[in-house]
Amino acid sequence: MAAAVHAYWVDLDAMRGDLDRFTARLSRDEHDRAERFRFDRDRRRFLLRRGLLRELLSRYVDVAPERLVFDHNDFGKPSLPGSDVRFNLSHSHGLALFAVARGREVGCDVERRDPRHASAEIAERWFPPAEARALHILEPGGRLRRFFENWTLMEALGKARGVGLAEAAADGADDADGQDWTTHPFEPAAAFQACVVAQGRCAVRVEQLQLD
Repeated sequence: MAAAVHAYWVDLDAMRGDLDRFTARLSRDEHDRAERFRFDRDRRRFLLRRGLLRELLSRYVDVAPERLVFDHNDFGKPSLPGSDVRFNLSHSHGLALFAVARGREVGCDVERRDPRHASAEIAERWFPPAEARALHILEPGGRLRRFFENWTLMEALGKARGVGLAEAAADGADDADGQDWTTHPFEPAAAFQACVVAQGRCAVRVEQLQLD
């Protein structure tokens, strides 16, 4: 089965001296959004994420990064009008994740496994009842990992379908929209959990993003 979906992760905080290279390619709107961040670290991460996204997508559509124009649906899912390239992005702290496919919808999510956000109340509200109950019998380390496996799956599915979190949680991945979805959970770095969800049955290739 050929790799139909490519997923790339990158440690933004490890990138040095690249900010000017990427910010020169951003739109006025992206620069305005960057200025709304209170802290320099968060502003820098945003600028790098957007610049990396543009450079990555330009390799798939053969359009200069600064000439790419994005559209968004009512739930904020981004797209490239008139292109069969589908993509999604996610970030958590200094880690960014990008997923790209042709001719099939794709979504991704990455989260740092923070115990403060893995409460039983959240699981009971958002996860299927059987999954929420299963968490209770796991030892703490396994419970934390399982929680974020479920959470990233739910987020990535919603983003792939272009719907809100509540609808993604209600339908699950087995028969959402009456079709199959490929789910690919993985750990891009220590203490991080990620998931890529793609429309139909396909292979997913994951690699660390390297841009020359």
